[in-house]
Amino acid sequence: AAAVSLAAAERNDGYRVIYALAGLVLVLVVFAVRSLLEDWKIKSRFRYPGIAIIFLALAFLAHRNAYLLMAEPQALEWEIMKSGVLRASFAKAVRIFVVTPVVGDRSTEQIYRDEFGSISSATEAGSQEMLKAAVRLRFPGKLPQGTTYEVASGPAAPEAGAYDLVIDMRKLKNMRVQ
Repeated sequence: AAAVSLAAAERNDGYRVIYALAGLVLVLVVFAVRSLLEDWKIKSRFRYPGIAIIFLALAFLAHRNAYLLMAEPQALEWEIMKSGVLRASFAKAVRIFVVTPVVGDRSTEQIYRDEFGSISSATEAGSQEMLKAAVRLRFPGKLPQGTTYEVASGPAAPEAGAYDLVIDMRKLKNMRVQ
């Protein structure tokens, strides 16, 4: 009961706080299961492997949760940004606009709040830095001679022809796993 109350009291905090709190809850659950098994007089040769199996199952589920809710969605965002930079012609000065997504454009069914927000590219600064990282990936040393680029971003698509390249991060919603 104390573990449930502890987790429920922290429900408004971000994912990173709850993730660390999950370790404490896991210790309490293992202790509770161990105590119950001792009362049932189960032999230790079955008790400890049982606890190990439960612990491994919980660790696998925690890993899967972090992968599905953080790593995979960020990889999809990175792929959209990287493919946009790869198709751009950097033969001259390039004007690039990144259309930032909103929460409804996320690629996951579930959403958890953390200090970075639900989508890494949702902020103008975040999307611009992601674009700069993609440009550095394409041109590791420096940009080709005589080439520059200018980046702008915002939640609404610009007028047609106003920018040389428009990277629409709202495509994330098309990648949502049902």
